[in-house]
Amino acid sequence: MGKITVKHYLNKNLKPYIIDNEKYYRIYYLFRYQNRNTKIKSLLNEELTEKEYLKVISDANSSIKKRIDNEIRFVENIVKSIERASLQFDIKTFNDFLSLASYPIIEKFQKFIKWKYESKYLGDPSIYEQSNLDEFEKVLIELKKFVDVSEHSITNELFFGQLGDTVVKESLKKKLGEKCKIEIFEIKRNNKSDLKIGDVVKIEYELVEYDTTDFLIDNLIKNGGFGMEYDRYLSGNIGDLKAYMNNLISSILEN
Repeated sequence: MGKITVKHYLNKNLKPYIIDNEKYYRIYYLFRYQNRNTKIKSLLNEELTEKEYLKVISDANSSIKKRIDNEIRFVENIVKSIERASLQFDIKTFNDFLSLASYPIIEKFQKFIKWKYESKYLGDPSIYEQSNLDEFEKVLIELKKFVDVSEHSITNELFFGQLGDTVVKESLKKKLGEKCKIEIFEIKRNNKSDLKIGDVVKIEYELVEYDTTDFLIDNLIKNGGFGMEYDRYLSGNIGDLKAYMNNLISSILEN
């Protein structure tokens, strides 16, 4: 892997946000790799004055400086993912990976919960569905707690690319504790060969345990994910979109 440069800066080319005659700018970064440059809006949702920015980037203990450093690691991992995927590097491919790696897990998990119980199930949920909802909510709370205090956070969101980062994943697993495993009631599949004509099919549930991280990835990312539009992730060097996406996903998860 060649040298990667990720240099954050205040984008003063954009119109500033003005408060009390002070100019506040958004954070961007210059990404340089293989003699290709591109300017990208940072995931950090911060607006700072020039004075504030100079102060935070010179303070290794400031939360913003730590989050900037975490974003640099995030971008470096994306480049590693592209190399693992055996794809030729170009800015379009990088943007495909960046878009997928930046998929917001907490935001989508909240929408997943809302959809599952307000759209799929009309009326009051069963005791099994309610149990699942309670389990989802507990995990969601723990995810929010994690990004609030984690030294690996970029923002108060958990991004898909971070679930593939071994360091972040281990830290998350430690924070989740007993919630590393999630128990979900699923409809028990009857063996069709045991059914006879006229038999009444009785719906039964069984408690199934999943690794929480795997559950999130399987439901929010893989196989089209939750509300994902795979055609957003296109580059000039692909043929089969599904195969391309599977390549992106597996490569990101190996960091």
